[in-house]
This record gives sequence, C-alpha cells and structure tokens, in this order.
Amino acid sequence: MFSAFIIGYPGETEASIKDNIEFISRSGLDFYGLKEFYYLHTSSVHKEREKYALEGEGFTWKHSTMNNAEATQMKSKIFNVVCDSIHIDPDMGLWYLIYLRDRGFSW
Repeated sequence: MFSAFIIGYPGETEASIKDNIEFISRSGLDFYGLKEFYYLHTSSVHKEREKYALEGEGFTWKHSTMNNAEATQMKSKIFNVVCDSIHIDPDMGLWYLIYLRDRGFSW
C-alpha cells in the first residue's frame, strides 16, 4: 500500500506533521511519498490566499502557519523518524517499483 503526503499545504502545522508521522508509522503502509507544497496561482487554494495569508509562488511561499524552508525541514524530519514504512520518491521511485512489478518481481 502506498500513500503520498503534501508537506506545507496551507493550514499545515507542526501538530499536523506529528499526526502524519503517527499515521504513517501505525497504518501499516508499505511505501510513502513526501512532496513539499508547490504554490500555483492557478490552483484552487489561490482563491483562499487571504484566509491563509498565502504569499509567493512555486517552491518559494509562506502562509500563516508555515513557510517553504520549514516544510523542507519537516519533510526531512518525517524521513528520519519513520522506520516502519519505506520512503519512495513519488517522481521517480514509484514508477521503478511498478516497472519491476510488471517484470515479475514481488513487492
């Protein structure tokens, strides 16, 4: 089982990061992926930018509860703390797993 998590989405806090760590650790996930929030002005959250005090664009952003540098630190924290599940880079690693599975390898 694989789950992906966006780190730093508007409203994210250290408490919600802790909840994510506990979820990954207790859920029995085989694999998980982590990506930092990427702020596009064409995304639906842009319409709520005032609610979250959301500023910036792309990988350089801040909002009322976190900024891009803190999100990167939280991503590293999750990676270093979670031991019961395997981190897979969602951009590349997941596709390699699917390729190997298609070639007859077991999970």
